[in-house]
Amino acid sequence: MGTTFRNDVTGNDEHAIVGVSPNGRGVVGVSQIAYGVSGDSNKSAGVRGTSVDGRGTEGWSTNAEGIVGISKNGNGVWGQADKATGVLGTSQSGVGVWGRSETNEGIHAETNSVQTAALAAISLNVGSGHAAILGEHRGNNAGVLGRSLNGAGVWGFSQNGEAVHGETHSPQTAAIAAFNLNRPARPR
Repeated sequence: MGTTFRNDVTGNDEHAIVGVSPNGRGVVGVSQIAYGVSGDSNKSAGVRGTSVDGRGTEGWSTNAEGIVGISKNGNGVWGQADKATGVLGTSQSGVGVWGRSETNEGIHAETNSVQTAALAAISLNVGSGHAAILGEHRGNNAGVLGRSLNGAGVWGFSQNGEAVHGETHSPQTAAIAAFNLNRPARPR
């Protein structure tokens, strides 16, 4: 394997390679079949990008993923922001954010806020015939499950339509069933 350039340093604050440019790219790596730029570290980030007004790190691809994060025991991708969105996914014709797991939740949402929901779905197309949230179970369990310790398990509200709508093709069960399981003891 040929090496075009190599610079070994031993100091803690020394940089092996520094690329500086006032208007162009500081460092450019090009490869036809391998990594254009590779960074490895045992204790810190393999590759780090910082910027004041631009993107810290950016990945582009024509036919594959722009950025891929892989970890055996940690988070594959971590997004953190003080006031903006931690992770943002947008797509023109595909899914904005896709979550999948073999043995756990595909998407998990939590919040400590007293004013907002842990998960919010809003359909912006007023002419859409689909629900903002779709729950589907391909077995024998519920498509949507709502639980609450002291409040309503499921709340339905509508300005002009049905607050709750239920349909079934079953010849034996009701479209909507409600049971109060807290039955007072009968006097003897």
